[in-house]
This record gives sequence, C-alpha cells and structure tokens, in this order.
Amino acid sequence: MLGSTQAAAAIPEATGADARRLNAAMRLFDPLTIRDVTMRNRIAVSPMCEYSSNDGFANDWHFVHLGSRAVGGAGLVLTEAAAVTADGRISPADLGIYADDVGARAAEQKLEDALRLEALVR
Repeated sequence: MLGSTQAAAAIPEATGADARRLNAAMRLFDPLTIRDVTMRNRIAVSPMCEYSSNDGFANDWHFVHLGSRAVGGAGLVLTEAAAVTADGRISPADLGIYADDVGARAAEQKLEDALRLEALVR
C-alpha cells in the first residue's frame, strides 16, 4: 500500500489544491499512533447497537460481526454501548460489562484475541 508521500509522487500532475486534497485523502491509509497504540490505518467503524447479546454477554454474533470489520481492513472497530449494570441496558439484548463471570470474560477475550490476530492494533 502506498503511503501519502508515495501516492503524491505517483501522480505528478497533481499540484496546488489538488495535491493537498490528494495528500489528505491518502493519509487515510497511513498508520495512526495514539500513545502506545498503533492502528494500521485511520478508517474507523462507528459503534452500532446490535441488540444481539445473551444476558449482556458477547457471543458468536459479536465475534463474526466485529471480526469481519477487522478482516475488511478497518483500523479501529468500536463495539456498541456496554452497560455497567443490567438495569442500565437499553434492551435485554444489549451488551454489558457488569458480570464478573468467567464465561463473560472468556467471550470478551475471544473477541479481543481475534481482533489482535487481525493486527487491528499493535
């Protein structure tokens, strides 16, 4: 993949405002580092209410849905809102982070491991 400098050089006829727009657009594919986290590009998938949890726990739906966004090339994938108490959920199928349960943590860890495997973040 070309970086922004290589892309601008690859299109020599771009000058002035066109060159600035091209350079800005190509930065979309450049890595982005925030503190100690480096994302492979600047493409982000916004959070979506999925209403697919089982009693607040992430499940295979989350694994496939969010994992496919990572495989598709997004540099940042955000989950839906996660309630800190069961009563705080918008619906019974909303994601929650309130259970101090081995099964809940295992589901979250499976998702995290899959996203790291796709080199979403380093």
